[in-house]
Amino acid sequence: MEPHIQIINESAKAVLKPLGMFRAGRSRTWLDDNGWFLISVDYEPSAYEKGSYIAVGICFLWEKTEGLRAEIYYDYGGRIAAAGDKAASYVTYCERDARYEQAIARFTDAAAQKVQEYRGFRDHAYARKMLEQRLAAVPDAQRFWECYDLAMLCFLADDYDAGMTYLHAFLQTAERNGADWADAFAASLRGSLQTAYGSPDAAKQTVSGMIAHRRELLQNRRLLKSHARNRK
Repeated sequence: MEPHIQIINESAKAVLKPLGMFRAGRSRTWLDDNGWFLISVDYEPSAYEKGSYIAVGICFLWEKTEGLRAEIYYDYGGRIAAAGDKAASYVTYCERDARYEQAIARFTDAAAQKVQEYRGFRDHAYARKMLEQRLAAVPDAQRFWECYDLAMLCFLADDYDAGMTYLHAFLQTAERNGADWADAFAASLRGSLQTAYGSPDAAKQTVSGMIAHRRELLQNRRLLKSHARNRK
């Protein structure tokens, strides 16, 4: 194993593993399993040199397009800066292990703080507040998944009326998008409105079923363990 990768692994094991996180296969990604969403810490490589960015994000486990079902991606969050240095978002490995170790340690500490913050999403009311703030900050012309995520969350949290409001708002957004894949997704969703989302119980069961399906896909890819550690 290359030294810069070993440094990342040791830092993550020392700080993230005690939080209950686990490494996704042999990747540079560590996961926090919260049942209906994952928190992902990624030591992102550069395409040009040895080094690392640090990113922390949330992946909601309700389904979106077919190509995303078996992947872990960011629905919320992204790259962050190192703890104590708002300007430091990337570190280069230059064969000086001590300097790189210190920088990666700062990255990992910042990631751990962000993980603790994102665990607040276990509370449906808090998660909705954060997603509604995000929605308000995105211009109408740039919106896409924001209303869909809110709809699925509301169904899961037993707020059917709000879920349907957000779902219809998403369908309007998808229609304006104009891309073939967006049209196909919206058409499939419209075709299931009376069945999958026809009642509060049906809507919650639909979202719960999507989450269970995606968990199974990720487990089959050995990206997720069989049991959620922090499910709530």
